[in-house]
Amino acid sequence: VFQSNLAVDFIKGYSGNQPFLMVLAPPAPHAPFTPADRHNGKYNGTKAKRTPNFNIPVHQDKHWLVRESPTPLPDNILPKLDKIYRRRWESLLAVDELVKNIHDLLEERSLLDDTYFIYTSDNGYHIGQFSMPMDKRQPYETDIRVPLLISGPGIEPSTISAPVSSVDIFATLLNIAGVEYPSDGTTLFNANHNLSGDRTVLIEYRGERSNKPSSSGCPSDSDLNVTLCAKEMACKCQDAANNTFSCIRRVSSNFNNVFCIFEDDQRFVEAYDMNVDEYQMANIGYTMKKGLRHRFRKRLKRMVVCQDAQCVFTGPDSES
Repeated sequence: VFQSNLAVDFIKGYSGNQPFLMVLAPPAPHAPFTPADRHNGKYNGTKAKRTPNFNIPVHQDKHWLVRESPTPLPDNILPKLDKIYRRRWESLLAVDELVKNIHDLLEERSLLDDTYFIYTSDNGYHIGQFSMPMDKRQPYETDIRVPLLISGPGIEPSTISAPVSSVDIFATLLNIAGVEYPSDGTTLFNANHNLSGDRTVLIEYRGERSNKPSSSGCPSDSDLNVTLCAKEMACKCQDAANNTFSCIRRVSSNFNNVFCIFEDDQRFVEAYDMNVDEYQMANIGYTMKKGLRHRFRKRLKRMVVCQDAQCVFTGPDSES
């Protein structure tokens, strides 16, 4: 509410003398997933998506953290996951209202035709996939994909087929402002032309450890290398110090894959071909041809250290 009021006051007092950038970052749907009173119960009966990878037994082809017991989660945990799923949706209804209020006010003030809206998020979220209760720290599609919608002057309803990354938002803002400055991304205006429909983007995450011994009542309480372990969620820990990975995600007319390497003692590899394995059930990191795995490693190494225009990697790299 405070953030919304500030935005409204600013727009009402805006004189139009110079451009402005406004960032609204409501906490919803972050924990504790508290919806506005007026939205309580709006999604009663809604359950977390029972995707093919929901609460399945996890085998040796996944990273050790995901393999940790219990797998699958006990049945008594599932209603808790359903409640979290509902509450997250209910908490987002106030965000919808915030967006509409700002949009309507800009229209009322005759500013809408000169204003770009960029709507996105900072992370995805899994709820029950691969027997992981709830969080955002895995290299799977549930966690790494976020919504991205842009409207504004000269933008016709359309869909960009190439993958885009959060680093592209910076490049896009520079483009809107008419400013040239180095960026790891590329402007999303005319993106299908810029990205050629074939692009590789970088995904990175650095795992967290506990700052002090936990008192959750879980067996892992004395292990500072793991964190986010909750008794009410069957003591399934959600993060660890070596849950640290770098991935490349490539999408083109022929390819739709992800290749990840973890920074642990094994240098564990996870890779998936989403054209045939949409829900990332079978890790092919160790069964693909050696030459192909080498090309993936080479491209990932390049993406991790790239800077500026070098990071906008489009087009084929042999058959990878």
